[in-house]
Amino acid sequence: MTQSKFTTLADLIAQVESGGNQYALRFESAHNPYDNKIATMATLCKCSRVTAKVLCQMSFGLFQIMGDNLVDLGLSTNVFLYCDSIATQNEMFNRYCIHNNCEYTLDDILNDQSLCLDFAKKYNGPGQPEVYAKYLVDTYSQMVK
Repeated sequence: MTQSKFTTLADLIAQVESGGNQYALRFESAHNPYDNKIATMATLCKCSRVTAKVLCQMSFGLFQIMGDNLVDLGLSTNVFLYCDSIATQNEMFNRYCIHNNCEYTLDDILNDQSLCLDFAKKYNGPGQPEVYAKYLVDTYSQMVK
């Protein structure tokens, strides 16, 4: 067996969510952000509220964190500068995990099914967390082959 290039949970999530693309974007049209988050995004990005709403409905970067979640986590720059900074993306991923009580290690996810499922529910949302949890483990397994 070869050694995986993943040494942290963040490494695995970046692969699963964006294929390691720090500039990855995804639009979630069914998501409805709160007005206060839209207003903050408009200020950060110096754009209209209509554009800010769309930005709040998008997932950004390595970890595909939703724009309105980034606002909740204390984003202090526009989302384009966020995508340009891997350090900021890692910081926001760590904040997300702390804020949602899912500060797990890669070992936790790979070896404790209950922790993996808990992370999947908190990180990927309520829809089919079992599928996401399995995908995390399967992705890791494929990378070590």
